[in-house]
Amino acid sequence: MSSSYIDKIKAMKFLMWGGGHTMETDPTKKGWIAKRLKEGSDILLVGRRGVEGCFSVDLWDSGQIDVAVYLDTPEYVAANAKMGRNTDAWFFQMDMYPGWALACIRILEQEHGL
Repeated sequence: MSSSYIDKIKAMKFLMWGGGHTMETDPTKKGWIAKRLKEGSDILLVGRRGVEGCFSVDLWDSGQIDVAVYLDTPEYVAANAKMGRNTDAWFFQMDMYPGWALACIRILEQEHGL
């Protein structure tokens, strides 16, 4: 595993949830977790176990994040990635800032009702 992989994952995870949460606003208290999309990958998969609606993120060297939003469960997306298959998604790029993952969660919750 390269040090650049470790640095990318640490950078994304460090800033993803932001700070100053209450029990009501902390996404980890609502089941949101982040893990590697597949072994050896530098892409994070963020979602709730067994719940439809998740997203994967890849940190580019420019500091922007490439986001793929899925309407499937994280387990389904991860299984497809492990088998080298794509899962239907829509993509956008965003800047990495404290709490960046909350914007992605908001998209799933408000725009897709998940």
